[in-house]
Amino acid sequence: MNKLILVLISLFITANLFAQSVGINATGTIPDGSAMLDVSSTSKGFLPPRMTYVQRQAIATPSTGLLVFCIDCGSPTIGGELQIYSGGQWRNLTGSAASSAYPILAQTAVASSITFNSASSGGNVTSDRGVAITARGVCWSTSPNPTIADSKTTDAGTTGTYTSSLTGLTGGTTYYVRAYATSSAGTGYGEQIYFKTPGIGSNYGGGILYYILQPVDPGYIAGETHGLIAAASDQSTGIVWSKNNTTRIGTTSTALGTGLANTNAIVAQSGSGTCASSICLQYSGGGYSDWYLPSFDELMLMYNAIGQGASSPLINIGGFSNAPYWSSSEAPPILGNDVLINIFGGVNSDVTRLTSNYVRAIRSF
Repeated sequence: MNKLILVLISLFITANLFAQSVGINATGTIPDGSAMLDVSSTSKGFLPPRMTYVQRQAIATPSTGLLVFCIDCGSPTIGGELQIYSGGQWRNLTGSAASSAYPILAQTAVASSITFNSASSGGNVTSDRGVAITARGVCWSTSPNPTIADSKTTDAGTTGTYTSSLTGLTGGTTYYVRAYATSSAGTGYGEQIYFKTPGIGSNYGGGILYYILQPVDPGYIAGETHGLIAAASDQSTGIVWSKNNTTRIGTTSTALGTGLANTNAIVAQSGSGTCASSICLQYSGGGYSDWYLPSFDELMLMYNAIGQGASSPLINIGGFSNAPYWSSSEAPPILGNDVLINIFGGVNSDVTRLTSNYVRAIRSF
């Protein structure tokens, strides 16, 4: 008897559910007459089915009006998208085509092998999220948050790590870089990094970059970057120019590009004695062994680029004293055996070669 009553009650409830609107609430409120299902709450929401893009695509014949929340559709920073199947196409709530699953990228690789016009970076595509990747690489710009509309590489492969070569850069410039991966779903980006290519005043090549050769300079090669680097600190605060104070060398020059030849000539004449040129040749700062005493023009370029004669913000970033610094250039014969110096407070002069003065070595690259 009890079983029969339960069956009759169940049939009655089922019949009423199909015959009228259903309300789900905590207050017993009658459902709105315009809705088959009326859910109301002031503390809880409605949860549609949650699934991945791959799972959504696996629905064989979705009915028009089918509603799901795709948990990995759209950019990973968005966090998913509510989607409805309409007219044979999945759409979002704005009526636009629903997003697919963008590729997931790990952090963009830190820039390395940075030169004046190139660098290396890369990325790691950790997941294609079920959609085949058609392109990957890095994109860069001088403005933050670069996209594939800016400069970019296209590197082989789909998922996993890769290395990218950035080319065509400009010296002394800050670049912003992001890894990217593209599929039919769109383009996903990795975290942004940035770096600066070497410029005047940069720590480079074992010292401080202070000059880049121009087309009119000796040694200039089109398409290549070459220049001069000053040692990061003084090699002496008081040493003679040469041990020979009686004979002119006669072959030294004041010109850009002649400092090394001058230095070798001075040491050849001075013999084994310690002098400004010899300590430059013996210097191995930054792991380099090709330092020399600058010619007068090379010394003046140093003063005007990274010494007291430089413009802000490069004024004396080389840490020079207001003291006389040797060049490797002899003064004109009319001045006898004097040598040209620059006092890094703004005075140029000539002094005898047995005077004790400061020394700052340079190297070329």
